[in-house]
Amino acid sequence: MNDRGGQTKATVGDRILDALGNFADQLKECDSVKDLPKIVTVRRVKLDLRPRPFSADELKQIRIQLGVSQAIFAEFVGVGVSTIQDWEQGRSSVSGLVCRLLGEMVQAPDAWARQIKELAQIDHAGA
Repeated sequence: MNDRGGQTKATVGDRILDALGNFADQLKECDSVKDLPKIVTVRRVKLDLRPRPFSADELKQIRIQLGVSQAIFAEFVGVGVSTIQDWEQGRSSVSGLVCRLLGEMVQAPDAWARQIKELAQIDHAGA
Protein backbone atom coordinates (compact mmCIF):
# COMPACT_ATOMS: atom_id res chain seq x y z
CA MET A 1 0.00 0.00 0.00
CA ASN A 2 1.30 3.47 -0.83
CA ASP A 3 1.09 6.49 1.44
CA ARG A 4 0.74 10.09 0.15
CA GLY A 5 4.46 10.43 -0.57
CA GLY A 6 4.42 7.48 -2.95
CA GLN A 7 6.37 5.31 -0.57
CA THR A 8 5.28 1.82 0.33
CA LYS A 9 3.69 1.71 3.78
CA ALA A 10 4.71 -1.25 5.93
CA THR A 11 1.89 -3.51 7.07
CA VAL A 12 1.57 -4.77 10.61
CA GLY A 13 2.92 -8.11 9.45
CA ASP A 14 5.96 -6.40 7.88
CA ARG A 15 6.68 -4.57 11.13
CA ILE A 16 6.40 -7.75 13.17
CA LEU A 17 8.70 -9.65 10.82
CA ASP A 18 11.21 -6.80 10.92
CA ALA A 19 11.16 -6.75 14.72
CA LEU A 20 11.57 -10.53 14.85
CA GLY A 21 14.51 -10.28 12.47
CA ASN A 22 16.16 -7.68 14.72
CA PHE A 23 15.50 -9.86 17.77
CA ALA A 24 17.05 -12.88 16.01
CA ASP A 25 20.14 -10.82 15.16
CA GLN A 26 20.48 -9.76 18.81
CA LEU A 27 20.13 -13.38 19.97
CA LYS A 28 22.93 -14.41 17.63
CA GLU A 29 25.21 -11.92 19.39
CA CYS A 30 24.52 -13.40 22.85
CA ASP A 31 27.41 -15.47 24.14
CA SER A 32 25.45 -17.02 27.01
CA VAL A 33 22.09 -17.07 28.71
CA LYS A 34 23.43 -14.45 31.12
CA ASP A 35 23.40 -11.94 28.23
CA LEU A 36 19.63 -12.33 27.66
CA PRO A 37 18.59 -9.64 30.18
CA LYS A 38 20.38 -7.12 27.93
CA ILE A 39 17.83 -7.70 25.15
CA VAL A 40 14.73 -9.09 26.86
CA THR A 41 12.90 -8.55 30.11
CA VAL A 42 13.47 -11.52 32.36
CA ARG A 43 11.23 -11.99 35.38
CA ARG A 44 11.18 -14.63 38.01
CA VAL A 45 7.87 -15.29 39.65
CA LYS A 46 7.46 -17.32 42.79
CA LEU A 47 4.03 -18.79 43.32
CA ASP A 48 2.67 -20.28 46.48
CA LEU A 49 0.22 -22.83 45.11
CA ARG A 50 -0.41 -24.66 48.35
CA PRO A 51 -4.12 -24.91 49.11
CA ARG A 52 -5.25 -23.04 52.18
CA PRO A 53 -5.94 -25.29 55.14
CA PHE A 54 -9.50 -25.74 56.39
CA SER A 55 -10.38 -26.28 60.03
CA ALA A 56 -12.74 -28.95 61.31
CA ASP A 57 -15.48 -26.35 61.80
CA GLU A 58 -15.01 -24.89 58.32
CA LEU A 59 -15.24 -28.33 56.72
CA LYS A 60 -18.42 -29.11 58.63
CA GLN A 61 -19.99 -25.75 57.73
CA ILE A 62 -19.21 -26.27 54.04
CA ARG A 63 -20.76 -29.75 54.10
CA ILE A 64 -23.85 -28.42 55.89
CA GLN A 65 -24.11 -25.51 53.44
CA LEU A 66 -24.02 -28.03 50.59
CA GLY A 67 -26.89 -29.86 52.28
CA VAL A 68 -25.34 -33.32 52.23
CA SER A 69 -24.68 -36.01 54.78
CA GLN A 70 -21.24 -37.14 55.86
CA ALA A 71 -21.72 -40.31 53.80
CA ILE A 72 -22.55 -38.48 50.57
CA PHE A 73 -19.80 -35.93 51.13
CA ALA A 74 -17.30 -38.73 51.80
CA GLU A 75 -18.30 -40.52 48.61
CA PHE A 76 -18.01 -37.28 46.63
CA VAL A 77 -14.49 -36.43 47.83
CA GLY A 78 -13.35 -40.05 47.64
CA VAL A 79 -12.74 -40.90 51.29
CA GLY A 80 -14.47 -43.01 53.92
CA VAL A 81 -17.12 -41.70 56.28
CA SER A 82 -14.74 -42.25 59.20
CA THR A 83 -12.26 -39.88 57.54
CA ILE A 84 -14.93 -37.16 57.28
CA GLN A 85 -15.79 -37.77 60.94
CA ASP A 86 -12.12 -37.51 61.93
CA TRP A 87 -11.76 -34.26 59.99
CA GLU A 88 -14.94 -32.75 61.44
CA GLN A 89 -13.92 -33.74 64.98
CA GLY A 90 -10.41 -32.34 64.49
CA ARG A 91 -8.78 -35.73 65.03
CA SER A 92 -6.89 -35.37 61.75
CA SER A 93 -6.19 -32.64 59.21
CA VAL A 94 -8.04 -32.30 55.94
CA SER A 95 -5.82 -33.48 53.07
CA GLY A 96 -4.33 -30.97 50.63
CA LEU A 97 -6.33 -32.14 47.63
CA VAL A 98 -9.59 -31.93 49.55
CA CYS A 99 -8.59 -28.46 50.80
CA ARG A 100 -8.19 -27.41 47.16
CA LEU A 101 -11.67 -28.77 46.44
CA LEU A 102 -13.11 -27.04 49.51
CA GLY A 103 -11.63 -23.77 48.30
CA GLU A 104 -13.55 -24.18 45.06
CA MET A 105 -16.72 -25.08 46.94
CA VAL A 106 -16.49 -21.89 49.02
CA GLN A 107 -16.36 -19.86 45.79
CA ALA A 108 -19.52 -21.40 44.30
CA PRO A 109 -21.45 -23.38 46.92
CA ASP A 110 -24.76 -23.45 45.03
CA ALA A 111 -23.16 -24.92 41.92
CA TRP A 112 -21.34 -27.59 43.96
CA ALA A 113 -24.52 -28.44 45.88
CA ARG A 114 -26.38 -28.96 42.60
CA GLN A 115 -23.58 -31.09 41.20
CA ILE A 116 -23.37 -33.30 44.29
CA LYS A 117 -27.14 -33.77 44.44
CA GLU A 118 -27.26 -34.65 40.73
CA LEU A 119 -24.57 -37.28 41.24
CA ALA A 120 -26.05 -38.73 44.43
CA GLN A 121 -28.10 -41.84 43.79
CA ILE A 122 -31.08 -41.93 46.13
CA ASP A 123 -32.73 -45.30 46.71
CA HIS A 124 -36.37 -44.66 47.59
CA ALA A 125 -37.26 -48.36 47.35
CA GLY A 126 -35.60 -49.14 50.68
CA ALA A 127 -37.57 -46.47 52.54
